[in-house]
Amino acid sequence: MGRSYYEAFPELSQSLAPQLEHAATTGQTVDMDNILLFVQRNGYSEESYFIGQFIPVIGDSGTIEGFYNTVLESTAQVLFERRRRAEGHLETGQDGLIPWFRHVRLTGKPHVLSATDVGLRGWFDGIAWCGYGEPSRDLVVCPLAISGNVLGFFVQGTNPRRPYDETMESSIIDATRQMEVKWINAITAQQARLRELVLERRATDSEGRLRHMAQHAPMGMCQIGTDHKIQFANDQFYEITGHDRSKPDLSEFRKSLAADERDRSLQTAEGLLSGVTRIVQEIRLERSWVPPVKDHSDATPVNAWTHVIAFPLMENGKAKLLMAYVSDISHQKWAEDVQTRNAAAATLAKRRQEEFIDVTSHEMRNPLSAITQLADGISRSLHTNPGDDPETWRNIVQENAAAAGTILACAAHQKRIIDDVLILSRLESHMLSIAPVVGQPSKVVADTIRMFDGEAEMTGTKIEAVRDESYSTWDVDWMLMDTSRLTQILINLISNAIKFTASQPTRKIKVSFGQLPRRLQHLQTAFGDVEWISPKDSGRVHATLPELTSDEEKLYIYFCVQDTGLGVTPHQMGRLFKRFSQATSKTHIAYGGSGLGLYICRELAEKQGGGVGVASHPGKGSAFAFYIETRAAAAPEQITAELSTTTTSKPPATAGEASSLPRRPSPRLGVTNGAASPAEIHGSSQPSARLQPESLHVLLVEDNLVNQRVLAKQLQMAKCKVTVANHGAEALGILKKADCWRREWSGAPQSGNQADRLRIEVVLMDVEMPVMDGLTCSRRIRELEGEGQITKHLPIIAVTANVRQEQKDTALAAGVDSVLSKPFTVGEVLARIREVLN
Repeated sequence: MGRSYYEAFPELSQSLAPQLEHAATTGQTVDMDNILLFVQRNGYSEESYFIGQFIPVIGDSGTIEGFYNTVLESTAQVLFERRRRAEGHLETGQDGLIPWFRHVRLTGKPHVLSATDVGLRGWFDGIAWCGYGEPSRDLVVCPLAISGNVLGFFVQGTNPRRPYDETMESSIIDATRQMEVKWINAITAQQARLRELVLERRATDSEGRLRHMAQHAPMGMCQIGTDHKIQFANDQFYEITGHDRSKPDLSEFRKSLAADERDRSLQTAEGLLSGVTRIVQEIRLERSWVPPVKDHSDATPVNAWTHVIAFPLMENGKAKLLMAYVSDISHQKWAEDVQTRNAAAATLAKRRQEEFIDVTSHEMRNPLSAITQLADGISRSLHTNPGDDPETWRNIVQENAAAAGTILACAAHQKRIIDDVLILSRLESHMLSIAPVVGQPSKVVADTIRMFDGEAEMTGTKIEAVRDESYSTWDVDWMLMDTSRLTQILINLISNAIKFTASQPTRKIKVSFGQLPRRLQHLQTAFGDVEWISPKDSGRVHATLPELTSDEEKLYIYFCVQDTGLGVTPHQMGRLFKRFSQATSKTHIAYGGSGLGLYICRELAEKQGGGVGVASHPGKGSAFAFYIETRAAAAPEQITAELSTTTTSKPPATAGEASSLPRRPSPRLGVTNGAASPAEIHGSSQPSARLQPESLHVLLVEDNLVNQRVLAKQLQMAKCKVTVANHGAEALGILKKADCWRREWSGAPQSGNQADRLRIEVVLMDVEMPVMDGLTCSRRIRELEGEGQITKHLPIIAVTANVRQEQKDTALAAGVDSVLSKPFTVGEVLARIREVLN
């Protein structure tokens, strides 16, 4: 054990190397049929023959990690067959003296041959002849018989210088008789009986050993007579094939084979009986075999497979019986099938990924080309010399404003593609979280539609929101839901609707929504009933929602986006909601998109305990619907009132404690991240003086000079006061001059008025920078706050293009208050600053 084949059997390595190399190269089983090997036994190389296989063992990595070798020594059988052929050759051979041996055995008389016959030429060359040293002209073949049984032959060459006459013939016959008498005297009846017993015992022992070996062999063995019945089979044969041993007829045995294998089995048996020397086949059985997967409950039974080697046992030129070896190769065939399916899946995934990269590249480069051309046009407009004509100047400004609006739309399209890719990455890594908060579906719909105001106006599309009648029936306005994930689904569906209606004469989009206390089964649209897509995991639940109480029912909200676009055919509907897939392979060329939007919608809906569906009529339009599970929640005013009455006695309620609040009909308080203040829930109707743009003092830390200059200019245009730093170390140096820095700790002399010192209210911190990166600088600022050198909490907003959740978590752990993902507008920056300062 623990040694390679070449170390354990060095004398066999050269003979077996081709078989091992072939199995390793092809990954297929290599059969050895009576292979000749010279094995070191009893101090010398012994001629030996073996039957077996080298079966590759495929590991978890998909590569060959070893070989399973089945072997059975067949030396005795091969030697027996060789001797049998030698005996048969005596019966049928035509060369040399063999035909004349048969002749004298039949006649019982001597026969004279001429040494010059064509058939005997060269047979006696090199013989040292007696007498005169000359070859005999004639040969005499005489039978040696005892009791009429020919036991041998006596061959004598005649005197070359004497004719073959009666005298010579008589002398030869006399010599033959004397040999027969001596032979008879040498073999007594007792010796003959003893010899017979010894031979019988040897035959019995040999048969017993072979039978014992057959019964304990790792493969099945059987013998089939010419009457098409099983004469012998070991236990492994019946175990492997599943055949009933009480039914020896081959017609019954074929019922244990797969239906499409039975005719081939019959042809195989007939071929062997008619003279075919050997047949090797892989045969599928009727019985089932369960693959060795980790979870046996998920294992799907498959047909078992066997490897069969069959050959006839010949006697007098005819098949006396058929012999077969049977091995169970179910595991091997299953592994080959798994490998084939994995290879096909990998090839398909690679092709889809390449198509996705092509589509994404196309979708990113097209708007990039438009941005480049529009920006170039704006830049060139500065060199235009319109003179003093105000109208010309107004037209240039309007054209530039329109170009800037188009640039924003192109950038938004690119951002949408990037967001889809990032969400896909988080979905596949199981890192996309669902965080329900209290919200109104109507507000989510209205806010989402408002995002498309510019795009809708540009394409002339009318978008309307319709509240379903179910709202008045169930009267639940505030619910627990992840508004960001809900918005993402609506954005994808509405953006698709705008794309596919842009070329139509009628461009209308209707976003309807409603609620039900049960999972949505039927939804009627202008294009028929919605066909719901079967979820990937039918048992998936919305795990982030609180448990239902005894007096509370489930609640589902559903949304439907209907458009007057091109519509899709039933065949195309089958391609929707799949990763990297669109209605047709050329959809992205005409309408854009990455093939991810609908797939992400499906994943997000199913992660929230819901589903997606579609209804469409080609040439008239489509309706894409989805629903999610939710809970009723109390209105913000009710939450604020309850919090205000409990702040003096206990902390604000959390999600787990909110079930004791009043319900309408079963409202629930949903508060994320622990406690919530009234200001956080209710908001402020009027911004305070310190939140007015002209009163904001911003420290912008950015190493990219282009981004630094653009953002600083936009903030200044928004009436903010901006101080810039090129990296984290420079930002710390600026903070030493700010009013939040304790002067007696700085080592600098006290001078000037406190009001004249630099005021910093918020820090916009890039993450990736030279000298000192943004996260290191943020950690140092928090350390200085803890030491008291910075006298107040300084809000820090991390600005980064790294938007994976773990990257955001790392930034928050470093001490930043919020993370703002690039790209963004100055309005989004100001909104985030207000959010942080609140």
